[in-house]
Amino acid sequence: MKKALPVLIVSALCFSSTQALAEEYKPFYGAVFLGQASWDVDLDTSGASLDDKDTFFSLVGGYKVNENVAVELAYNDFGGWSVSGNGATFVIDATSFSLSAVGNIPINNDFNLLGRLGMEKWDGDATLSGAGSLNSSEGEDGTDLYFGIGGAYKINEKVAIRLEYQLHEFDVGGGDIDVDVLTLGASFVF
Repeated sequence: MKKALPVLIVSALCFSSTQALAEEYKPFYGAVFLGQASWDVDLDTSGASLDDKDTFFSLVGGYKVNENVAVELAYNDFGGWSVSGNGATFVIDATSFSLSAVGNIPINNDFNLLGRLGMEKWDGDATLSGAGSLNSSEGEDGTDLYFGIGGAYKINEKVAIRLEYQLHEFDVGGGDIDVDVLTLGASFVF
């Protein structure tokens, strides 16, 4: 019994220290972002009323591979772009699902710089209304790369505030639609 007691104590200490280490590193997190999407559509809009900014919204699930690299899966809603003139309105809106790699460069214990490179599957709709017999609606989808840069400030071990700029380019029927996004969000460790 005297020989078994030290073995039990050492085993208990080893188990509790590995359990404590396992509890400290939590790789899964979620995030919510809200911001502004600025649309650049390659169409002549002279003489028309243009609305090229809308609200951007994103829900994100992430996994930290290590302290410097994460992988994120997101749903993004870019809002829309519209142009009106002569009683007609043309509207384009888009959403996407994206997968990206996020690099984190720690500046200090609380602040990180972020870089993002991702691929997104987007879906867009274009609607022409108020044009009589020319009224129509079409959908288009595609897969394109996007990137982003930003920063994150850790409020505590579970919550961080993130500011990020992203550039999304949708290759549509021989042209490009660029959507610049500036977001503010919060991430939460599970």
